[in-house]
Amino acid sequence: MSTIARDRDPPVNLLSRLLVKVGTALITLWGVLTIVFVASHAGGNPVRQLLPLDASPAEVKAFSQFLGLSKPLIIQYWTFLEHAVCGNFGNSYFYQRPALPFVLSRVPQTLLLVTVAVAGAVIVSFVAAFIAAINPGGRADRLLSAVAGLSVAVPSFWVGTLVIIIFAVDVRIFPVTGNQGAKSIVLPAVTLGLFQMGVYFQIIRAVSIEVLSSDYIKLVESKGVLRLRLIRDHVLPNVSLTALTVVGLTFGATLGGTVIVEVIFAWPGIGNLLVESANRYDYPVLESCVLVIGAAFIIVNMVVDVLYGVLNPRAASTLKQQSRLSAVTRAA
Repeated sequence: MSTIARDRDPPVNLLSRLLVKVGTALITLWGVLTIVFVASHAGGNPVRQLLPLDASPAEVKAFSQFLGLSKPLIIQYWTFLEHAVCGNFGNSYFYQRPALPFVLSRVPQTLLLVTVAVAGAVIVSFVAAFIAAINPGGRADRLLSAVAGLSVAVPSFWVGTLVIIIFAVDVRIFPVTGNQGAKSIVLPAVTLGLFQMGVYFQIIRAVSIEVLSSDYIKLVESKGVLRLRLIRDHVLPNVSLTALTVVGLTFGATLGGTVIVEVIFAWPGIGNLLVESANRYDYPVLESCVLVIGAAFIIVNMVVDVLYGVLNPRAASTLKQQSRLSAVTRAA
């Protein structure tokens, strides 16, 4: 009786839910920027990076005052928050141009890499998961599951180095670094998407097997419908919502992997710029990179959560609980 009552409850007010999520997102961004501000200022002084080695103490002091780094840290933090609200993070210490627009100019390159990697991973994992789900426990299932488990276990920096040695040095099919055309994105996208492909495969396979073993599918199959048509017309629509949520939930891991991949392949994206700015103590660029990455992560997860909640509220709640339980298990 309680289950029926819950099923008949009116839907949550989407506007209120969206406002709560926006408020949570703003608080999260504030927390992330605060941590980055404190960590970056505690890590080193960019003045020594910018001035010659023989600079006098008077020159160091004058340049610190010019950059505003001679003020107490709490004053710098308050000024930083005032400017951050307006989207003004100052000029880059090294590039001498507004930091946030400079970082945003790198976003299309990172977005292109992430899109190609995720799209390729989704297509390959869908095909492989359906092949494995048709005959659970068979040879194809065992082989594909082993490959997927290996792809999750292998670190991205090792895969990136390996594919460079094989396909860029020995065979010389693809360029080694940079963005020199369509071929340049193949190796970075494969390196970035390999881990995601393993994750998507395992989840899609599990959901596909569950759907295929349901009474509804067995009824349709008893009418003589072919397995391929069954998967296309009945299994694929049910699995697609799960895949949508999984892509959203793993978007943060994809962005994290992008930083490593962009450094390995010298891809001109925001991840590579983030590492460069951290090594140079370029606070305005570093803080702008973190803001853009954090905002992208929060926006994508918020959109996916709201969209999935509208399409399938009960399944969204269940999947979230499973995702949290999985995260706790991995942490333990």
